[in-house]
Amino acid sequence: MRLYLINLLSVLLLFSFSTFAQNDTLVLSVGNKLIDGSVIKPYTNKWKLSIVNGEGNSKPNGIWTDHGQIIELNGVKYFHRVQDLYDANMNLTDTWMNRVELETLKPISFQTINPKGGFSFYDFDDHKVKISTNLNKEKKTIESEVPLEAVVFDWNLYGMLLVALPMKENSIMKLPFYDARTNKKQWLIARIEKSEMLKIGRESILTWKIVTNQRLVFWISKESPYVIKLTLNIGNNSHILWEAIK
Repeated sequence: MRLYLINLLSVLLLFSFSTFAQNDTLVLSVGNKLIDGSVIKPYTNKWKLSIVNGEGNSKPNGIWTDHGQIIELNGVKYFHRVQDLYDANMNLTDTWMNRVELETLKPISFQTINPKGGFSFYDFDDHKVKISTNLNKEKKTIESEVPLEAVVFDWNLYGMLLVALPMKENSIMKLPFYDARTNKKQWLIARIEKSEMLKIGRESILTWKIVTNQRLVFWISKESPYVIKLTLNIGNNSHILWEAIK
């Protein structure tokens, strides 16, 4: 009986994933005209972080700031994003920087820096990623190169990648991205679930709830400051909550 239940659970999990990516799923490669990064304008955003347990109890867990600007180099426009991550004691823990082509969101580079001197740098080419990092205990710089079969997105852009998608209720989209954990191409599946009104202070903002296969759920606006809210499932019916604040 126990083996039967385990097999049944496995079938249900496979079924739920297959239905998440249905036959009418749009596969969007880099350069697809449905992806329009030109909607992104310069912005400044800030989120408060909380850990919410299964009973709904919330514990403060820090602040993230987010600054996006548009820069032009040699006639090409880029979206440049800088995030600063602070812990619950307001100590700066990391700075993240992304640069992508504005219209297509084709990745150029992603890097992280922390106050202790640690860094990681990812340089994207059409068919490879060059990596330089010193996040080991010895702080020794390690360089490597990962071949890619095709041009991919950088999921480290997170919600700002989703901002460029066409927003249509119940639509499902599938995008290839480079996964730094596995050094392989993976697939982001995003379902535009519905529109919702959210508040930042006294202001009401129209958002789109987007559920992904990466344990992240976003509430995205097509206008600044774009990423209004997100949650990350961390197991045991708990999640991390990001909420935009004025």
